[in-house]
Amino acid sequence: MGDMAYKARHKAQGLCLSCSRPSMERADLCAVHYWSKLMKDRCYHEANRSKRNKAVRDRHKLYAEQGKCRDCGVDLIEGEGTRCTNCQDNHNIHTYTKGGL
Repeated sequence: MGDMAYKARHKAQGLCLSCSRPSMERADLCAVHYWSKLMKDRCYHEANRSKRNKAVRDRHKLYAEQGKCRDCGVDLIEGEGTRCTNCQDNHNIHTYTKGGL
């Protein structure tokens, strides 16, 4: 399946890149291959979620010990808290819009 011309031709014809069945709307794969890929991706992410979360926690802790913004690592101004102004604004936007207000 590494042939780029094959993939381009199938994509232009609206066919699945794996099996040549008609592909789903706005996708390069048929329903069978789309859902199997989705399940593989989901299993991978669930299996590695704890590793990613631990890495993020460790990074936040390291930045806090160094007196940097916990999200981006920029040096903080005295008395600014744990996040720089930009990250705090982004955090507030995401926090208050998640609930569908």
